[in-house]
Amino acid sequence: MVSGLLEFLRDDIKKLPDVLFLDLNMPLKNGFAALGEIKRNTELQDLPVVIFSTNTVEDKIRNIFRDTAHYFINKPSDFMELKRAIYKIVVLMANKTIKLPNKEGFVITGH
Repeated sequence: MVSGLLEFLRDDIKKLPDVLFLDLNMPLKNGFAALGEIKRNTELQDLPVVIFSTNTVEDKIRNIFRDTAHYFINKPSDFMELKRAIYKIVVLMANKTIKLPNKEGFVITGH
């Protein structure tokens, strides 16, 4: 439940994760709504958020980029490709100088 996640994040701002991965298609509240709530909260807005989804409609990806997610993972059906994509994100996020990617580097795949 996303509201439980947001409460959890707000409860201990000093112990935020290094990066938060959100599925676009979650029950009760989708990834768009969760991302919006996180980015509108002044204490959470700098938390790096990565959205992943099998939905690769260009308009949705553009909206996620505009809403300041850090990256979008085109969720592959192959588990090893998903692991490679997550690894790429972790390596990119380890570079603290990167605030937000440009549009060309926004979509990450496991290829």
